[in-house]
Amino acid sequence: MPLMLALLLTPACLHQKDAIDMNQARAELQPETIPTVAEAEIYFDKSWNDVKRSSRFQTPRDGVEVRATLMRALTALEKSNFAEAHSHFKAILATDLLTEEGRLSMYWYAAKAAEEANDHVSARDAMGGYVIAATLLDSLTSEQAERYQSLKASLLAHKVASKKNFGRSPDMAIPISNANESTSIVKALSCGPSGSLRFHVMSEDVINADEYGHLMKQRAFCGATGTSVSLWFNISQ
Repeated sequence: MPLMLALLLTPACLHQKDAIDMNQARAELQPETIPTVAEAEIYFDKSWNDVKRSSRFQTPRDGVEVRATLMRALTALEKSNFAEAHSHFKAILATDLLTEEGRLSMYWYAAKAAEEANDHVSARDAMGGYVIAATLLDSLTSEQAERYQSLKASLLAHKVASKKNFGRSPDMAIPISNANESTSIVKALSCGPSGSLRFHVMSEDVINADEYGHLMKQRAFCGATGTSVSLWFNISQ
């Protein structure tokens, strides 16, 4: 890969941040809307003052502490204290008290908070957690499915940028489940001096070769720099 392209496809510039929609976050993360495995736990005989005095980032021990930690996370988001918000979400995720749906929401906002804090490693960890957790559900809502595809594309784009051979040849093709995923991955790659721009797909070839399987090759172009990149994808049947 040319040196200029290697510099442009830097991992830190892969996922363009979108501002957190606090109205949506408040609606989705209200303590009473996050289900836990045992709802009766919120009635444990525990002093609220004891909850408030507990360590800020310790793993919640029951439903009361999950909700208290969630309230702290929302407050931190509203104050743009994104690193603190991420720590609260991470503490909640360390419990086994969330349902699968509740865990998805926690992973999503943990990823968003880490991105806003420019903690790219933690953001990718949360993205990966979301992708794995989503595969455990029998079905996804349209919003959950959209988030799943977005985060999966970002993670694969990061691998393209950080692994020099990944996606560059038929035998190192990027595994995808449908043709639409390839465009999402290409568009998740950043380009330009500040990493704020995106590649655009210029051409697409589908190849049925017995020795490789069902392959697709896309060529993408960055208008800001004149840089192009060709990527191979392996579409599972």
